Amino acid sequence: MAASNLAPDHIVVVVEENHDYSNIVNNSQAQFINQLADDGALFTNYHGVARPSQPNYFAMFSGSTHGVTDNANHSFSAPTLAGQLETAGYSFTGYAETGSPRKHNPWESFDDSKDLGKSFSSFPSDFSKLPTVSFVSPNQLNDMHDGSIARGDQWLEDHLGAYATWAKTHNSLLVVTFDEDGHGENQRVSTIVTGDGVSPLKTGQAVNHYSLLHTIENLYGLPALGQAAKASVMDFGLETPAEPPVVQPPVVQPPVDPPVTPPVDQPSGSHQVKFQQGLDGYAGTLDTMVRELNPNTGNGSATALHVDAADKSTRGQASQGLLQFSDLVGDGANQIPVGAHITKAALTLHNSNAGDGATLHQMLSDWSEDATWNSLSHGVQADGTDAVAANAAVTGDQSGSGTTIVDVTSSVQAWASGAANHGWAFLPSGDDGWDFRSSEGQAAPVLTVDYTVDPAAAASAIHAGNWLL
Repeated sequence: MAASNLAPDHIVVVVEENHDYSNIVNNSQAQFINQLADDGALFTNYHGVARPSQPNYFAMFSGSTHGVTDNANHSFSAPTLAGQLETAGYSFTGYAETGSPRKHNPWESFDDSKDLGKSFSSFPSDFSKLPTVSFVSPNQLNDMHDGSIARGDQWLEDHLGAYATWAKTHNSLLVVTFDEDGHGENQRVSTIVTGDGVSPLKTGQAVNHYSLLHTIENLYGLPALGQAAKASVMDFGLETPAEPPVVQPPVVQPPVDPPVTPPVDQPSGSHQVKFQQGLDGYAGTLDTMVRELNPNTGNGSATALHVDAADKSTRGQASQGLLQFSDLVGDGANQIPVGAHITKAALTLHNSNAGDGATLHQMLSDWSEDATWNSLSHGVQADGTDAVAANAAVTGDQSGSGTTIVDVTSSVQAWASGAANHGWAFLPSGDDGWDFRSSEGQAAPVLTVDYTVDPAAAASAIHAGNWLL
């Protein structure tokens, strides 16, 4: 079937990671994405279709999750959007930034597309030389998986802002979506289409990753693959051809999920894992402090974090600490398995100055090492908005040397059970300031976790969707 006369010359699809719709839309940390939403079509009822990450990518690329319920490497002979485009005389390239894992690069898992990937460094500056359809996968620091919303948003603006502007006058489109939510909105994620012929629109049309595939296929007169045939074409104002015929791939998504097994093969019994910046290659620690004295200054490079309600050296103004160990839960050898029972989690901090200590509160939203007193709305507010009102732990008074060991079992258990991990805010217990070493220098914080694995409980947690990778 011939494509519509209005078929875009180019479509670029960018997939971000693991954030609820409400984490992104109207969030000042995502200014560029919200600018795209204001200029284009914002889908307010768009949903991911699976957990963890990888099957969502398969769905939007090949019309099926192929029964995958993990992030391991897989290979399929099933047809894909890339193969369809190439067969019809169009072109496809998957652009992966250095460090982007295979689970986020679906073209690497299919016979008809495994040779169609390139490094994102090859993304052309002359956008007219782009293939017909491109998928772009930032690495996990820049796709909001490990990095902050602000960092991911800035990466998008820096690397695709020029294309977004160019597309508006060159019969081209930019699509920004998220693989899955952060377990807060039943898989509702932010999805935006902007470009030539797309007027500002906010639509509640019920659509998902299969709809995105169906929409692209429909624009180029291609038959719908698998579950895409059952999904609505996204309506954002462009005229499209009549519905093409439906072609089912050799591997069809079953009507019910297959039996779920835990993502790791660990025997029952006790296990221990340690997280510290640089230990066994771990690089997931984020820490900084925000200070009322310098409310617009970031302190991500500080080698010690100062916590004080009224720092006498800074005219009685407050200072707060932030600490996060990202990528705690997953299927890796040095991660906590989903659904694990946490028997003990101890945070070890190395003191550098005596003081009153702090209370730890679980953060409720993303932050980065560039955070400032003002970017957090006059510091962290433990009122159920920035951070949980009830403390997760109390350090007590601290000596000027040695270590502080804090019991954070409740926090780590929550994260192992599926709660979003945004780390802790350290709020001062008094006006005698306390300092501890950060991950930027020697004696970085250590999180030691003892846990047991119940395979049945882990499988149940995955089936329930309580797995954020």
